[in-house]
Order: sequence, then structure tokens, then C-alpha cells
Amino acid sequence: MMKGNINLISYDCYQQATEKQLAGLKWKENRVYYISEIHNEKMQDEIYGYIDDRCRRLSLSTVVNDIYRFDLLKEFLNEKCTSCSSITDKKWEELERSYKAFLYKKGLALYVRRNRPDRRNVEQQSSAQISFLKMYYEYVVKCKTADIPENEKDVWDMRKLDIVPRSNPIRGRYRLDFREIRQKEFKEIIKKILYSHCQTKAMGSIKGELRGFRRFASFMYDRFPEVKHFTEISRDMIEDYLVYIKTDTGLTSVSYTTELSVLDNLLDEIGRELEIGNICNLFLSSDCRAYDNALPEAYSDAEIRRFNCALTKLKPQLGRCLIIHQMLGTRIIMVS
Repeated sequence: MMKGNINLISYDCYQQATEKQLAGLKWKENRVYYISEIHNEKMQDEIYGYIDDRCRRLSLSTVVNDIYRFDLLKEFLNEKCTSCSSITDKKWEELERSYKAFLYKKGLALYVRRNRPDRRNVEQQSSAQISFLKMYYEYVVKCKTADIPENEKDVWDMRKLDIVPRSNPIRGRYRLDFREIRQKEFKEIIKKILYSHCQTKAMGSIKGELRGFRRFASFMYDRFPEVKHFTEISRDMIEDYLVYIKTDTGLTSVSYTTELSVLDNLLDEIGRELEIGNICNLFLSSDCRAYDNALPEAYSDAEIRRFNCALTKLKPQLGRCLIIHQMLGTRIIMVS
């Protein structure tokens, strides 16, 4: 059954709008989402629910602006998704590439630059059209997984788990995304392991564990696509991964040492969980050698004399600062 159109006049955001708000919208005559013009009737229900939800929650100016984005999306769906039973029939990455190509052919921007005074930089982010499609896609995924336990989904909101791990209220690091792990067994067991960690670890630590395992799983899928089970992982593969993480990832010594240690602990835990002894010993102690921190060492008397001789060549104020600095501790330097 074809879904009806959505007229903004029937929503509170329009009925409760002030005269000033309505006056600001006069140049936009269209107040209707023509959902019935989507050729694929199966997708009409999905997008009707998405638009209806936004019209109930968001401001009038936002939902009026959304009509332009909806019209573009409607044209794209009629061109590229006529045979889909749902927008989620396509993987998000594939859908995003296709929509970007569609927008590019129309001469529309794919990215916008956003000033971030709090971070003192300018970020590049997806355009409003692509964000509109992504929110639609995520809305459908959320509706389809509403009755599935949180720990069985491919994307977790850790705040909704039966066991909520500790969190930092300042940093909202609560989302776990398992979709990049393409090996089914790998994904299922890491979900089970990380769910058990929710009892004892903080959200940030669990996210770090998933990040390390996800990198390893991606490496295995690209280099050893024939490997489907943990029993097939060998020491030679681990050695290849050690070379990869130290040369191709751009991680610092501290970062990759930490990540390797996390992966070692996860594989050991997985081995004990699945009773696979060989993956408990894939890493050697030398693979995850602790990073050598700098050690204190004192300047020699000769070095101090050369230092003081050089002070005479500096501007008086800078020389005084360095004399005070010397008095407070320049006899000690940090060396590795």
C-alpha cells in the first residue's frame, strides 16, 4: 500500500510557530514531502517513518530545509534503488559512494568546511545531503534492531547494555562498532569477550581493545582472506602483522606497543574461552616489549662550564632566566 505524503502544516512545529518564524519561511512555498513519488513502495514506509520522526522532534526551519534534501534523495532512490526492499539492502559504504557520484554529477558539494574554535582548526565534513542519507540509513537500522539485545547488534550503545561499564562524563565514548570485522567467528567471539569486560573495565578501555582487534581482523581479511577461524592463525601471520603495524600504520612506538599488548591479551583470552591452546602462545614476550622511558642523567662539570660561558652571549634578561633554570635543576637532563 502506497504511503501518503507528509504536510508540515499538520505538525506542532508549524502550528505553534510564531508569525516571525512563518514570515521567515515565506520564500519557501513547498511545505510537503511527496513520499508517494518514490517509485519503490517498499521503501515508502521506511522514509515516511524517518521524516515523521524528524518533523515531531525538530524545528520548523530544519524540517522545511529538509524538503530540498528529501527531493534529492527521492530522485536518487528512484534512479538507483528501485529493486531494493530496504535501504539497508546495500552496505553503507556502497550506498555512500553511489550517492556521492549522484551528487557530483549534479555539481553539488560533497564536503563542507566547518570552523572549530574550540579545537583551533577547520574540519572537513560531509555535506548536509550526505548526512541526511546517513541519518535515514541509521534510523532504519535502529528500527530493525529495536528488539535485538544490545550485545547482539553490530553497533553497541554501551549505555544500553545490561552491564554498563564505567564512563568518563566529559568524553562520550560509548559507541562500539563491530561492522568492520568481516570474519563471522571473529566478530561473534570478540563481542562475547568485550561484553564480559563491561563488568570490570571502563568504556575507553573497551573501545581501545576493539580498535586493536579491529585493525588485526582487517589485516587478516586483506592478507589472509582464507582464514575464517582462530585455529587457522599461525605464528608466521603474527610476524607479518608485527611488520605491518610497525611500518604501515603510522603509530608511535608507545601506541603500537600498547596495541600489540592489548591484542596479545585478547587472543590469550579467546584461546582460553574456545579451548584453543595454540593461539594463547602466538605472541612472544619480545613482541610487546615495554617502551623504554627516558632516564635521568646529570650534566658533567665540563658541560656546566660550557653552558655558563655561553650565557655571556645572551641578552641580559634571557641570561638571568637560564641562571635561575640552572639553579633549579639543569644538572639533570632526560636521556633514553
